[in-house]
Amino acid sequence: MLYNITRDKSSKDQLIVPESFMKGTAISKKSHINLKVAGRIAKIELIKSKELENKQILLSENIFDQLMIPEDIPYQILAEKDYLRIGPVIGLLMTSTKSRMSKSTLAKLMSYTLIYPEIGGLLVAFSTDCINLEEKTVQGYYYDSNFKGRGLPCIAGTFPLPEVIFSRTILSEDTMNMLKEETNNHIFNSNFFNKWEFWNKVKKNKRAEKYLPDTKLYSDFKDIEEMLDKYGAVYLKPLNGTLSRGLFKVIKLEEGYGLKHKQGEDMLSFSTSEEAAKYINEEVIRKYRYIIQQAINPLRVKGRHMDFRVIMQKNETLDWQCTGIIALIGSRGDICSNWGSTAYFEDILYDQFDFTQQQIFKLKREIVGACKLVCEALESPEENYGDLGFDVVVDEEFKIWVLEANKRHYHTVPLWINDVQTFYQTKANPIKYATAQVGFHVYS
Repeated sequence: MLYNITRDKSSKDQLIVPESFMKGTAISKKSHINLKVAGRIAKIELIKSKELENKQILLSENIFDQLMIPEDIPYQILAEKDYLRIGPVIGLLMTSTKSRMSKSTLAKLMSYTLIYPEIGGLLVAFSTDCINLEEKTVQGYYYDSNFKGRGLPCIAGTFPLPEVIFSRTILSEDTMNMLKEETNNHIFNSNFFNKWEFWNKVKKNKRAEKYLPDTKLYSDFKDIEEMLDKYGAVYLKPLNGTLSRGLFKVIKLEEGYGLKHKQGEDMLSFSTSEEAAKYINEEVIRKYRYIIQQAINPLRVKGRHMDFRVIMQKNETLDWQCTGIIALIGSRGDICSNWGSTAYFEDILYDQFDFTQQQIFKLKREIVGACKLVCEALESPEENYGDLGFDVVVDEEFKIWVLEANKRHYHTVPLWINDVQTFYQTKANPIKYATAQVGFHVYS
């Protein structure tokens, strides 16, 4: 149930509730109790009133100020042992600095509020530099569901440090560890990992490792030569690159080596390993760190590379679910699928590969199963993930390969195929997961 909690200026240290409040529970028989909001606690007197309607509650003004919550937005109230919890208090850690909390950033908050009528509570967007761990507070903007003015319904203020945080920015190790401690590890996605760290984490899981392409950390050109002897072609990928920036393909030719950048048709040729090594070290690697990865021969659409973005998320069930799969088709002559066209997973397989519905279902089940295994391989008691975007390739023999996981993947990818429903679900699931993590309900 969602309650309307209003500030009461005529009382002190009181929570005034309707007679039906928590009826039949041990809480309803208590006259004094602790009231908890995130990490803040106030001792209150519980008063019952015949004049209040079922969902109407009054809270003394001094307790409102002590708990640092806004009034007149809907909240859930849970009874737990000898205290009542008001919430949920959900944090969206959007940027590293307050200066980057622009109108466009706050506008992004709005897409997370689509699920708000089903959960209520305090939904706060904030930046890393506005966290006060000593005071256990954040400065930010909360979503006011009753806002009647012009502009965005985002109201500035100081609020309790959220009890659960969805992080959309990179945090220092110290900040992350402190937030893990303060939230009882209810911060997701918790730990940043690069491509090499991802590969090593998943490699330790025997059930998941079969979906990984062979990968090495680049140290010198001999590493490339060894991989080329095995596979004939490899990719060079920067450890922290996104959107295929800095991506190169190295091919073993009959005489020498070929090197192709993501964009453009031309391939550079080198007749000796010394020439290739010099160019790669000076023009490609330079000061950056790279991995070498086995090149997969993917399914192609009219000669163009195709891979899939698989959105894996947790929701109120606290389990991994597949929110959607989008096909990405590269431009002609490119060595990967980025910057090309997009399509529905089912449509592309049906139209271009003559798959039956049964074959489509089977492949989808296998892809989702592989990604779920990889999700589980990434998790540990110390880490908390709930929103990942996987780059998946299906090769010419229909073997599934999971190339990498994106921790801050673009939630707008479903809109590239005009799939508004999946976009809404992609935005709603992290909020559902956040709500359920800390014991509150999603009312559908």
